Amino acid sequence: MITWLLRVLPFLGKIRLSPQGWLIVVLIGALVAQGAWGRVQTGRLERRLEAVATEREELKRQIAQQNANIVQLTEAVKNLKVGERATGEIPKPQYIPYAVPGPLKVEYIRVPGAIQTRVETIRLPGKDIEKIIDTAPQTIIAEFTATRDIKAGEKFRLIAAQVSPGIYQPILDLGAPVTVEVRVATPIDKIPAPIPTPSRLTFTAYSGYAFGVSPSWLTGIRADYRLSQRWGLEADAAYFWSTRTQQYRLLATLTF
Repeated sequence: MITWLLRVLPFLGKIRLSPQGWLIVVLIGALVAQGAWGRVQTGRLERRLEAVATEREELKRQIAQQNANIVQLTEAVKNLKVGERATGEIPKPQYIPYAVPGPLKVEYIRVPGAIQTRVETIRLPGKDIEKIIDTAPQTIIAEFTATRDIKAGEKFRLIAAQVSPGIYQPILDLGAPVTVEVRVATPIDKIPAPIPTPSRLTFTAYSGYAFGVSPSWLTGIRADYRLSQRWGLEADAAYFWSTRTQQYRLLATLTF
């Protein structure tokens, strides 16, 4: 576009037009520039939509993996009675740096109306924990605060119940010696970028030739304000060069 303009500008300098003619040229140039800018904005929006689509495919892949895990879990406990336990293995977790490579042992527990799983507790340096938080799709962070002295071997339960996607409610046994804050950390690069909302108010400059009872060259400007996805208001002002008259319109628009 810029190269084309540099080639055309020397020829424009040789053209002799009336002020009205130059105004028309300027308006046409403004329309061309607006169209080019619209294409740029459209390209950006398309790239963002492609990024969201990629994230969606990754989410579908993760859901498929979760479904496969559920099938494996169901197979592991299908012959268990309530209260019975079984041990199985899952592949080495992708986001946790285990010192010993290989599969991870999981204990499956059948309880009334549900299946529980249990894995060993590991201890890692803080830098490794931060690395997990930064790379795992989501990480639950539970921070415990003691409310009284805790005896050696004293046990209590923490249940993090999901109340909304990415939001968990911590539940403790009555009388537990701690309070706890549960947070869910999602790496920024795992969150799709928001799709920009189109501007509700837009302006359009135009120039052309009107056919009809009084043919004339005209120039004008139009403002469009979107009230909703379907309804809008449109204001239009036009100047007719042949008759030297002006025309104004205010319209309600319906898009379908």
